[in-house]
Amino acid sequence: VDLDLKFALAVKLTEGITYYLLKTGSNLVGRNKLQAPIFLDFISVSRKHAFLIVQPPNFFIQDLGSTNRTVVIKYQENQLLTNINRSDEGSILVLPKQDYPININDFVIFGEVSSQLVQVTPQILENIQLSNLKNRAKNFGHIKPIRPIIIEKNITELNGNNNNINGNINYTSNEKKNYYQNEINNCHDNNLKDQ
Repeated sequence: VDLDLKFALAVKLTEGITYYLLKTGSNLVGRNKLQAPIFLDFISVSRKHAFLIVQPPNFFIQDLGSTNRTVVIKYQENQLLTNINRSDEGSILVLPKQDYPININDFVIFGEVSSQLVQVTPQILENIQLSNLKNRAKNFGHIKPIRPIIIEKNITELNGNNNNINGNINYTSNEKKNYYQNEINNCHDNNLKDQ
């Protein structure tokens, strides 16, 4: 995957940040699960809320006449998506049916849902792939939650003292991917046996 040409929309949700990979051209944002590739299931988001138009190096947002409108906040140093609000200083209300230019890292607020246009990094791409695996595993059937592995570590020299330290080690991203891929394969194999 050529990361130089990939862009994503980072969306602040209650459970954290979710990334939507963007295609070149128009990307529909809305509450209509069947039509909007960027599906935002929030009452403040219209069914067909806006288009995010990707024409590198140019990007535009076009509000489609949404009920709760679309707001853009131009990125400034040290601003974080987790702290952005539509009433922040510098908020620009996007006029309906007009292409409004935005830049990488600018914030776009659909109704009350905050998002940020970002260039895809290897870490973001891994997050998207893991999310896709989770969704595929859920579609095949119930999956077990990941539990952290508890390991006791013996460290004999720490500042010249003998110490015994207990620590939690969480699965790495690759372990999570393997876990979900195995769940998909197991569910798929079980479905074939049932037929």
